[in-house]
Amino acid sequence: MEGRDIIRNDFDRIARLKENIWDHNIHYNEFLLKHLPCHFENALDIDSGTGGFARLLAEKAKNVTALDLSFEMIKTAEELSESFCNIEYRVQDIMEYMLEEKSYYCISSIATIHHLPLKEVLERISKALKPGGVCWF
Repeated sequence: MEGRDIIRNDFDRIARLKENIWDHNIHYNEFLLKHLPCHFENALDIDSGTGGFARLLAEKAKNVTALDLSFEMIKTAEELSESFCNIEYRVQDIMEYMLEEKSYYCISSIATIHHLPLKEVLERISKALKPGGVCWF
């Protein structure tokens, strides 16, 4: 089994737990959101998990694209986000996803970037970020 398949399987298993427990990844959400304008066009949430931060972004962004390797995470995120018509969830690897140049005002990856080939992912993200946009890892 390949590395990404192992990660995908682990997160599929975690998504099936569906427990509402505290997650250290949400600790800075309020702080990050304070640094965004009230309204902006597009946001990208890389490895969005069950979509918690994507839903917060959707309150400010016209469109949110939320990616995750795990089918089960995306399935859970879609279930939890039924009232949000401006979030598009995709089972996708950021290293393979087609990013349009200068298309996102906000790009977030709360707990994933350190697991990826840093130089390559930062090059991809920097090209996709709009001038003056914000990026969080």
